Parts: sequence; structure tokens; C-alpha cells
Amino acid sequence: MARWEDIREDLFEAILQAQVPITKDQQAEIVKIMKEKGYDISWNAIRLEKEGILSRRQESKCFDSAASAVSAV
Repeated sequence: MARWEDIREDLFEAILQAQVPITKDQQAEIVKIMKEKGYDISWNAIRLEKEGILSRRQESKCFDSAASAVSAV
């Protein structure tokens, strides 16, 4: 069984990819929670980082697939 520490980043990304668009109320709640945790962040910053996380993850998967194909040759 996987440990939380080992899966949380991948799980978070999977949830982001599967999530339907987040409502304005949900956005405000997320920002509120993050501010309560000490982060000075806006929804726009979160949104831009979310897009970056997903695109970096997709690039990484493509690179991993290409590396596997090359090593199989």
C-alpha cells in the first residue's frame, strides 16, 4: 500500500485534472483557506500555477514515455 507522502502530489494532480470548473465560491474558499495557512496568494496566481503544474506533468509523462521507448531500442 502506498504511503500518503508518496502519492499526495500525484493524487492532487489527478484531482485537478478530473475536477470540473471550480465555481467562484469555491475559488474564494480556496483562497481563504490558503490565506489562513499563511500564504499571500490570489486565485489568479493559483490558476496560473495549476495550469503550469498540469502542463509540466504532461511534458514529464511525454519525456518518460520517449525515454522508455529509446531505452527499449
